[in-house]
Amino acid sequence: ETAFTKVGWSTQVYTTTGSESLSDVVHQALAQDISLVVAAGGDGTITEVGSALAFSEVPLGILPTGTWNALAHNLGIPLVLEDALHLLTTSHRHMALDALKIGERYYLLNVGIGLSASIMQRTKRFQKRRFGFFAYIWNFLAQASGIRLQPLKVEVDGKEHRVKVSELMVVNASIIGLGELPTVLDIHPADGKVEIIGICAPDFFGFIRIGLGFLIGRRKAAPGFVSFTATRSILIRARKRMVVEADGDIIGRTPLEIYLVPAAVKVIIP
Repeated sequence: ETAFTKVGWSTQVYTTTGSESLSDVVHQALAQDISLVVAAGGDGTITEVGSALAFSEVPLGILPTGTWNALAHNLGIPLVLEDALHLLTTSHRHMALDALKIGERYYLLNVGIGLSASIMQRTKRFQKRRFGFFAYIWNFLAQASGIRLQPLKVEVDGKEHRVKVSELMVVNASIIGLGELPTVLDIHPADGKVEIIGICAPDFFGFIRIGLGFLIGRRKAAPGFVSFTATRSILIRARKRMVVEADGDIIGRTPLEIYLVPAAVKVIIP
């Protein structure tokens, strides 16, 4: 508020409680003819605010104060709060991000089924506040013995594929928020397409081997994954209902239908 007042902006500050609908909060603000919405928080908070701004001319400003801040990493937004504020109040540009529509909600990063959803389900809020990103690492290790291949039917733009995977990700931005890594896939949050990546690891050590090979961009060193590209829609079905996470939050169980919405949310970037 101090930073915005210095440049002559009139501001309203809303502090989240965790029990409200942020979509309603944002829509009430939009009705007041505002020119900018700034979200301070982690990826879950930021993407929920972004979802409410879909197709609005009002841009989203990001102050990354969460555990990992994957979206800020992807977009090159400064992680130091003062620098992120400076970006909003000085020269910048807008980027229209694609979104993954599930039901009435839009997500900006990724959707996961399998190991990632299990980790998100186990990682509690107090763990993230106390241990930060290491809370996810700890729960990943705790799930090591539970990694199993699961049969899935994945319909990509109307074409069905049958896969057996321990993790399936629908990825709109680089998986861990480090866009500069030379992964084997070219993933960008504003290119009108998403990648579906299945990791076919039968156990913990296979998962680590495939993951490392994928991250360093060595396709031959990581043969244990499958990938597809979608430009319209994705339908995922499993023999048994599986937990689904999106942008770091548990959102339900399979079956899951996702629609790609190009250029849905306008975001301020360097």
